[in-house]
Amino acid sequence: MIRWLKPLILILILSINNYGFAQRQKSDTIRQLGRFTLNRSLYFNYDLFPMASQEPDSSKLLLTVTLVNDLLQFIKYSDSLYIAKFELSASIFSESGNLFQAHTFRKELQVNNFRETNSRTIDHSYFQTFDLPHGIYKFILELADLDTKLSLKREQEIKIKNFKDNPITIQDSIFLLSAPSSDKYSPLGDVKTNYFTKFSKKPVKIISPFDIDGLPHYRFTDPIVLYHEIYQDGENDSLFLNYRIIDKNNELKWEKNFDSFSVNARMVTQKIELDPQKFQPGFYILQIFAKNKRSRQKHRTRFYFNRKIKPNHANLDDTEAVDEFGPLEYIINGKEYDLLKLLSPSERDSAINQFWADRNPSQNNFDNKLHDEFLNRIRFANQNFVSLVFNKKGWKTDQGRIYLINGSPDDILHPQSPDTAYQHEVWIYNYPKPNQRFIFVFKPEKGEYVLLRGG
Repeated sequence: MIRWLKPLILILILSINNYGFAQRQKSDTIRQLGRFTLNRSLYFNYDLFPMASQEPDSSKLLLTVTLVNDLLQFIKYSDSLYIAKFELSASIFSESGNLFQAHTFRKELQVNNFRETNSRTIDHSYFQTFDLPHGIYKFILELADLDTKLSLKREQEIKIKNFKDNPITIQDSIFLLSAPSSDKYSPLGDVKTNYFTKFSKKPVKIISPFDIDGLPHYRFTDPIVLYHEIYQDGENDSLFLNYRIIDKNNELKWEKNFDSFSVNARMVTQKIELDPQKFQPGFYILQIFAKNKRSRQKHRTRFYFNRKIKPNHANLDDTEAVDEFGPLEYIINGKEYDLLKLLSPSERDSAINQFWADRNPSQNNFDNKLHDEFLNRIRFANQNFVSLVFNKKGWKTDQGRIYLINGSPDDILHPQSPDTAYQHEVWIYNYPKPNQRFIFVFKPEKGEYVLLRGG
């Protein structure tokens, strides 16, 4: 170890000592989950997709649910077996408040080592379909850990519309990303056929939107498939489809037409492949126009194309290596960081390893929870706080920086801002001092939240 790398009085160390994340109980983490809106799928996320049904007076509702390992309490059964048990409950209430449908599903997860039990990047996805008459409903989804008895609840109002009310109806687009075979959706209930085969024969993941001023937006880095359905109230009609992508200046960047053709069914499905890497990073709008002899309809979807960063730390597993030298700038003073820059790569690695060894809360243990948590924060920031426009890693954003230094907020607020189109987010920490607030504002032109004030 080089002598100048002595014990440092760091903000990080303050936040990860007995009052910080080294001793933070898992229940505290669970209590904070799911409060983000820009990045909805941090820990526990669901999506609902109304679709047409063969029944004349009802429609289908597709539910997808994703959760990460760190959300649950794993019980150790052996050195190579850890098990978590949880329950998902989906309840649907009528507009008058009466329970219309209720389904409860119990699941079990198994992992082979302790590190995977705390993973925030290993996720699990499930789906279920429901048949509902047309109308307005309240949907409630609850996730309960069967060991800790802690639970998370999500609820929203949903409208099941009659897709046959109009001569043409364009269903909301579903964006699909190819997924490893081990990462495919599993049915929640007793589903005999995999509903996702209608989207693709290969395993896919549905990309969840995030919310800006009540409007869904998406972010894409890898090639995607746009899937959607067009419904007509009569058969044997001609249909013309036009797809356009325009940028924030309303300039046309991509277009694809399906000329008029005879339709022998009331439902037409379309799959469009898009590669974000063929576009400049930034904000775009997808416009879909559908026209037949009797009517025309249009549909708009807002999204960001983001430049792929290599190496792509957002896709790293918690057990894989991650470059931590850059983020160290946040937790050591400038002079010491400048000295690290002067070292050769091998000398720098040795110095960093010694730095964490000196701060290992368990000196007689080869596992360093402090160091592991710092690496997990880097991975988490790279996955959830990336710039949607600029070629910037998540840890370099303002939210990534605050998350690396302070960890998960104790609370997150989204105040209404009638005087501005930007969406604000307030992170609240109660350590090292109570009610410490960081106020961020979402900048669409940057595709990220920017720190206004805090500390």
